[in-house]
Amino acid sequence: MSFRKLTTLKKKDKSKKSTSSVPYAHDPDLAYDRTRNNLIEGLKVAKAVGEASSLLAPMKAVCELGILFLETTKAVDENTSSLKQLQQRVSSHIEILQDGLKSLPSGTRGPAAITEFRHAQQEYIAGLNAIRDRLNDMLLRRGSGSVRSILGKIGDARIDPGIIASIKEDIFHQSRIFAEATKRPMIDLQEEVWKMASLGPEQARPMGTQHKLCLPGTRLSVLGEIRDWATSDDSEKPVFWLCDIGGTGKSTVAFTLCHEWDATDQLIITRFFFSKNARSTSETDIVCTTLGKDLGAKDDTIRKYVKEAFEQDEQLGTRPLAYQFSKLVEASIQLTAKRVIFVIDAIDECRADMRRDLLALIVKRLPTLPNLRILLTSRPEPDIMTLLQGMAIVRSMQYELQGRDNQANVEDIRIYVENHFTGLLTRSERQQLVDKANGLFIWVATARLELEQVDGPDARVRTLTSLISRGEGGDINHLYARILRRLSQETSLDKVKKIIGTISILLEPVSIRVLSKLISIDPDDLEPIISSMRSVLRAENVVEFLHPTFHEYLHSSRNEELRVDAGVYHSDVARTALEVLQADLRQDVCNISIPDHRYPDNNDVSDLEGRLNALWTHSPALLYSARYWSAHVIAGISREEVMVHLGSFLRNSMLYFIELLSLIGKLVWIKNFEDVRRCLRTYTAYQEERELCREILCVVSTNRPFIERSALHIYSSSLYLLPRKSKLYARYHERFKHALPKVLYDQEVTIPSYLELVEQDTRISCGVFSPDGTCVVSGSENGSIRLWDSVAGAAIGVPLRCGKFSVQTVCFSSDGTMVASCSDYEARSGSIMHIWDAFRGVQVGQPMIAADLTTLKISFTTECDRLLAAGYKPDNLVDNHEINLWSTTGCHLSCATVGSFDVDLNRYMDYYKASLVSVTANTKRVVYGLQSDRIAIFDVVTEKRLQDLVVFSPGEESIRGVASSANGDLIAATHYNRSQSEFVVSVWMAATGDCILHFTMRSPFHIAFLTFTANDTKIIHMIGGEYVVLDIATAQLVWGNLRHYRMQNLDVSQTDFRALARSFSGTSLLWDCDPNGEQDVSQTGLGSIQCMCISDSKLWFATCTYPGELQVWDAFDGRRIGRPMPGNTLVTFMDISPDDAQIAAGSCFGDIKIWDRITATMIGEVNVSVTPGLWGLRFSLDGETIVARSIPDHSSREMLLYELTRRSGTWVAKAAGVMREDTSEDNIWITVTTERPIMDHTRSTLVYKDGYISDSRRPRLHFGLSSGIEILQWLSYDDKIALRCDDGWSRWLDFTNIVMSP
Repeated sequence: MSFRKLTTLKKKDKSKKSTSSVPYAHDPDLAYDRTRNNLIEGLKVAKAVGEASSLLAPMKAVCELGILFLETTKAVDENTSSLKQLQQRVSSHIEILQDGLKSLPSGTRGPAAITEFRHAQQEYIAGLNAIRDRLNDMLLRRGSGSVRSILGKIGDARIDPGIIASIKEDIFHQSRIFAEATKRPMIDLQEEVWKMASLGPEQARPMGTQHKLCLPGTRLSVLGEIRDWATSDDSEKPVFWLCDIGGTGKSTVAFTLCHEWDATDQLIITRFFFSKNARSTSETDIVCTTLGKDLGAKDDTIRKYVKEAFEQDEQLGTRPLAYQFSKLVEASIQLTAKRVIFVIDAIDECRADMRRDLLALIVKRLPTLPNLRILLTSRPEPDIMTLLQGMAIVRSMQYELQGRDNQANVEDIRIYVENHFTGLLTRSERQQLVDKANGLFIWVATARLELEQVDGPDARVRTLTSLISRGEGGDINHLYARILRRLSQETSLDKVKKIIGTISILLEPVSIRVLSKLISIDPDDLEPIISSMRSVLRAENVVEFLHPTFHEYLHSSRNEELRVDAGVYHSDVARTALEVLQADLRQDVCNISIPDHRYPDNNDVSDLEGRLNALWTHSPALLYSARYWSAHVIAGISREEVMVHLGSFLRNSMLYFIELLSLIGKLVWIKNFEDVRRCLRTYTAYQEERELCREILCVVSTNRPFIERSALHIYSSSLYLLPRKSKLYARYHERFKHALPKVLYDQEVTIPSYLELVEQDTRISCGVFSPDGTCVVSGSENGSIRLWDSVAGAAIGVPLRCGKFSVQTVCFSSDGTMVASCSDYEARSGSIMHIWDAFRGVQVGQPMIAADLTTLKISFTTECDRLLAAGYKPDNLVDNHEINLWSTTGCHLSCATVGSFDVDLNRYMDYYKASLVSVTANTKRVVYGLQSDRIAIFDVVTEKRLQDLVVFSPGEESIRGVASSANGDLIAATHYNRSQSEFVVSVWMAATGDCILHFTMRSPFHIAFLTFTANDTKIIHMIGGEYVVLDIATAQLVWGNLRHYRMQNLDVSQTDFRALARSFSGTSLLWDCDPNGEQDVSQTGLGSIQCMCISDSKLWFATCTYPGELQVWDAFDGRRIGRPMPGNTLVTFMDISPDDAQIAAGSCFGDIKIWDRITATMIGEVNVSVTPGLWGLRFSLDGETIVARSIPDHSSREMLLYELTRRSGTWVAKAAGVMREDTSEDNIWITVTTERPIMDHTRSTLVYKDGYISDSRRPRLHFGLSSGIEILQWLSYDDKIALRCDDGWSRWLDFTNIVMSP
């Protein structure tokens, strides 16, 4: 806000003043309330900004103090308080405001909105000063003159309330002007909160604010040449590359130009300053986010676009680099006609592989952005030189910023020395420094800081003599060696090594308090040591190296004074970080639980932010440790002391750590455990540590909805069903068992080796990995698709609706930016395909409809501009196989018929049809398995069918699935040999048809789904619920058990050995099938429970498992009673007679068997031949009759009734009539169930509802079940509950002795 606008606002506001002597006398609180509300709104904005950067914390403090001041001022009652009291409060407030004004950022360290805020605060102080002068004058007049003797006796006496009311109105008036004047800049700062985070000294600074401007009169030639290039119309050289050795001032030049260009409206400037001081500024993860938002800082259209882009895709900042560049940078530039300049400084400090990708991407996209200019600075690294040197679009300036041969450079250094040393050194001494610098700016800048370290002229002369008398001119390494020698003489060498070595390996700069904790040196001892290092360290809010050349020197062979072994310091930080996590974390670390209440949701906790801030204050190194512990552990994992601390952390504090991640909304950091687990693969001695890492990943993945919503559920919902043979159970159950139910029965004995992806209201039908392996896209039976994080198993975003019918197949584009889906066009017929922006969830182009084509596979072409659909047109006699190509905009391009085959695919189950088609990764060939005797190969480029592979004699075998290697050189198939009753896996050379592998095996399950691994050396295929990794060269097998009945739709990541398959129950399992890694070979044990019941006496509990085994249990303690009884197949209902003597079990086929409970012998068997199956079974009250009913008929809704009676010791059955589903007429079923009601729970307050087990008597009892588990049946009695689940497992829990205290 300009000064003119502020003055106008004052006049406008004054014109609204009441003409009465006491404004607002009719409502004395009106002015206060209006002003206070405005300040509160401003405080909300300032709070967000202030938390993004402590640099702006004074703004937050001003608003907070403003409200406090108004509160206390309002309390100055007109009838009870004095002028002196009011004057003291105004004076105190002014003093605080003036101190706060000094703390506000100034100069070039922030946007214009900060200047506006500063100006408004200055005006506010001036207005309050005028009011204070008026109060002082009144007090002076009251204490002097002829009435002094009278007034002196009552110096603090009450005065006319109208006077105080008038002064208070002036205070409110000034505060209201301040609130209105700061509202606009506050909103602007909220829009630029991202930049505030970049400006803050506690953050990595990609905006380059750690650098300084060129001194006036220096670097004139370089600056002038770049200015001319930036404003010229020459579009042939859109890249300016400033290349020179380290320490020559390239970043200072870049920062100076950014400062100049920020001040002009003709250009839009965006920048990224790389730095090795932090991981985020030495990688490309935040480059596009920074560039895009910086572009929006000077263009409202771009700012709105970028804001909307992040609203549409909250994870946009984590997407692949090319995608981010397209959405945040390229699209933003296309919204403006102005010239845009990218400044990318010190790209040599970016990780080598990442900078290559970034430079290649920029060069590739430049032709589409004619209004873009790029200023690059770097050192002459070989990979950068190879890419940029000699390129036609690059204008380069190399090696012109250093060396005494360049007179302009020498003159610049002379100006620098004169500016800093005039009055401190003689002219001769200053010239000696200029000569010694040898044209290298970093040398003279470091020498200046070293000279400023010393006290007194004698010490300065000695230091200067040492600087100019030793080493070659401009040798920065020699200067660093001298500094290290000085430090080792002033301080303990071990301390110096520890401090500098630790700073050199930290992944982001930290404050002195955090550093002191990480290196175990008291802050009071550390601060003076850091101060003595200011010639190589910057120590504002954080401690970091001043220049990367010092970091490089430390780790180079030239460093003989202080050898830095990075592994040692990584190991030290790893140990300290793990100690911090163990010492400072505990259950309910923020004290959010309330006695006798359920665990609160994180969002419902009052002042959670304040509680966390208190935690950071108490443990300053906790946040750094939580984020980076795994990186330091991995770097020092070969050291025994690190493994000791890691083991202790995993065994004792892992759950506390998960609670913290939930509270701060960073469950994504759970990936750190996966990084450690993979690193531990080669260390056989640490199997338990590896298992604990794997198990916690699975537990968090399975219970993620509970843990994200309520952090404390990690101690309840996540623990009570831990398999009893798991490592987590062994380490943590004893500690928390007082608050957990006793598990009377649970079939799972270990934690599965997979992550399970579960949709809430539907079943998953298909899924594939993204090209980089970081994501999975799944299709569901309700016609939706969804993205998942492939490491954490967490859903990303919301499902995207593709239609109302099941999704049959999905795929990613080769760059990972698009996803395609294919659903049924009508129920079980036709196809409709959609293309989506993979991350924004926006549909690309129009839907593609093939009403008469059953599509089996879809795939993007390598160029990502077309979509291939392979399928067939069903016919009564033959199936015509077709390949269709569509543009990504939805236009049909071509159709090619592969051929007509005498194969009846309709008799093949739907989920196996897709296994007969495979598309190569480059989308150049499609492979069809014809089921009869051959494999067809179709060339997509020529649209011709190539020579078929005749793989065996007709009639001998039947193809069940095919796969092709990434480049199409190898083709694999699984087929069934009828004559030998065995499955065969074969591999052929596509070009010659030579068979290079023929492997046979026997299996009761179909082998249909198979695929090549990423390196094409192995084949993975599914056999029921097991997977097999088959080495093509050696024909060796590795088996793994997924503990699921049947698996379908197999896919393998192209970056590692992870696999993805759909389970028969409609979830997706994601697991590591590396044959060199750990395999899960645990068995299903007791089988899946199909039915369960409890006796009327509540003494006995009975279950029946697939394929038909009855078992009786003690209902009190869960003990198995007697031997298992072989029962019916597919039992649907069971009952125990009222006298506990008999058990009856009925199957879906109408078989009813009766057993003696005590002897476990069968005493009766009846078949009622009911169709379509039994839907109820019940003993009469005397136990002499059993009534049964059938499943209702779909049309008539009628059920058949049967009566079983015992005659001469033999059970016989007879028809007992018919009943309608909704009838109330008397019949034998109603008679028996009225006398002996069927109840799910008997005199128990335990209930299962909406995914939770709860108890109305104990409000705190609240245990969730994984969202992937559907409860088919539940029974409760006393304080026990039994649940039969759709995943095949059942849980039987006793809550009798649970202690619900926190």
